[in-house]
Amino acid sequence: MIASMFNLDHRLAELRPTEQQERTARALRKAAAPATRPALATGEPARSWLATGGNHLSRPTAG
Repeated sequence: MIASMFNLDHRLAELRPTEQQERTARALRKAAAPATRPALATGEPARSWLATGGNHLSRPTAG
């Protein structure tokens, strides 16, 4: 039982990302963040789901 617990702990430690891998992942996410948010065109109104009151349906419901 002790040997299997050690084996499991050892394997889990191998699967955990290293500190360097975590730093790299954070840097990549930070660099990609501006690309995931498209900029508004000049003169385009800034509308959001909350601006419509949050209850605007894009399609009529079947009733």
